[in-house]
Amino acid sequence: MAKTDSKRSASGATIASAITLLSASLGMSAEAAPPTPGPTIHAKDPAASHQHKLETAQGNVESMQHKHDSLQHKTESMQHKHDSLQHKVESRQHKLDSVQGKFKSDQHKLDSQQIKLKTVQPGQ
Repeated sequence: MAKTDSKRSASGATIASAITLLSASLGMSAEAAPPTPGPTIHAKDPAASHQHKLETAQGNVESMQHKHDSLQHKTESMQHKHDSLQHKVESRQHKLDSVQGKFKSDQHKLDSQQIKLKTVQPGQ
């Protein structure tokens, strides 16, 4: 769990960096969103347009973080399933080895009994 938390913390820093870079590329500072020339969604209020773009970008980043967390959870779940199946295979292999060992032991006993029979009844 700590591993996931550290990854989440690291990706949180990455998200903050992405928002800062996006804000800069949109011509905004971290404190305010100054107007830029050109058409905007809010034609009469460029600052509102920039704010909307920033909020949309933040929403996109949060959505990507959610997808990342979801995939991380799925990966951990699949790893757990893999480990469980691996344990099952090892358990069955141990059982098979045990049965084969018993078979070899029984075969050895049978061979010994056949040798005893031949020595008791020579010539047959």
